[in-house]
Amino acid sequence: MRILSRYVLVRFLSWFGLVLVVLAAGLTIAEMLLHLDDLADDAAGLGGAMRFLGVRVCAYYLPILIPIASFMATYLSLGLSARWLEITATKAGGISPFRVTVPILLAAAALSGVAFLVNETVVLQAERAWRQHLSGAEDDIEFRRGSFWYATGNLIYNVGDADPERQILHDLRIFEKDDNGRLLRRIHAGLARVSDGDLELYDATEIRFHPDDPRSVPEKTWSSQLLLDTNAAGSNPTLLEADATTLALPSLHEFISQRAAAGGDVSRFVSLFHSRLSDPFAVFLLALLAIPFALKVEQTRSLAVPALQGVGVLLIYWSFRSGGALLGISDPGTAVAMPWLVLLAFLGVGAWRYARVPA
Repeated sequence: MRILSRYVLVRFLSWFGLVLVVLAAGLTIAEMLLHLDDLADDAAGLGGAMRFLGVRVCAYYLPILIPIASFMATYLSLGLSARWLEITATKAGGISPFRVTVPILLAAAALSGVAFLVNETVVLQAERAWRQHLSGAEDDIEFRRGSFWYATGNLIYNVGDADPERQILHDLRIFEKDDNGRLLRRIHAGLARVSDGDLELYDATEIRFHPDDPRSVPEKTWSSQLLLDTNAAGSNPTLLEADATTLALPSLHEFISQRAAAGGDVSRFVSLFHSRLSDPFAVFLLALLAIPFALKVEQTRSLAVPALQGVGVLLIYWSFRSGGALLGISDPGTAVAMPWLVLLAFLGVGAWRYARVPA
C-alpha cells in the first residue's frame, strides 16, 4: 500500500507541477503578445520585460492557476489510471478507489496551505509592484496603526485609504514641518483628488502653528475646496498606493477594525478579507470535485466527456464565488457569510459525489 500511495502521490505532484508551469507559460506568452508595444519601449531591456511579465502573471493569474492545476492534476493522474485499467486492477486486488485517492486529497490539503502562503506573499508583492508600475510611484508607502504613512522632505502624509482607479484619497492628513522638525501646519481633508499633478482637498481643515512664538494661538481655517501647491503634491503617485486591498490579512484586519471604530464603511474590505481567507481552500475543493469525473473514465473509456463536465462544474463554482462577492459588498454580514457558504455548499456536493463513487 505504501508503494501504491507513493506512486499516486508522485504522479499527482508531477502533473500538478507540469500543468502549473504550462499554464503560466501560456499566459506569459499571451501577455507578451498583448503588451508587445510596452515591452518594446521598456528601457530596462530583456530583464525589465521579464519582470513586467512575471509581475503581471503573478498578480492577476497565480491565485486562479493553483486551484486549476490541482483540478487538472487530479483528473489526469486518476483519469489516465482509469483508462489504463490500473483502477480496475486495484479493485481486483481488493483495494478500494477511496484508498487510492487518499494521497491526492492529503496532498491537495497541503497545497491549500501552500496556496495561502503564496497568495499572502508572492501575489501581494506582485500586486503592489504592478500598481507602482501603473502609477509611476518610486517609493513605498507604509501601513502603521491602521492607516498609511509616507514622508518626503518636510511633509508627512497620513492616508486612510486610496482608490487608485478614481485617483481619490480618503481621510488625508498632511503634516508640514520646518528644517528643525517643528510642526508648521496640519491639514485634514475628508476627501482628496489627484488632478493634473495637484491635490484637490475637499472639506479641508488647516491649522497653522508658529514655532518661533510658542505662546501664539494656532490659526485654524476651513475650506470646502483647497488646492495644494505642486511642490507638496509631488508624491501623488505614492499616495495612491495607500490601497488596503494589497495589505496582508493581519494588517487588513487591523485596517477594518480601525475604520469600523471610526464609523467608516467596511463592507468591501470585510468581503475581501473573507474571500482571501477562503480562496486557498479551492485547491482541495477542486481536487475533491475532480475525483468522481476522473474515476468515471473507467466506464466511459473517454477522457474528453468527463473533462467537459468537470469544466462546467468549475464555471458554476466561480460564477457563485463572483456572485457572492457582489452580494457581500452591500452588507457586512453577507460579506462574511457568502464566501464560506459557497465553499461549504460545493464541498458538500463534492463529498456527496465522492461517496457515490462505485467501490
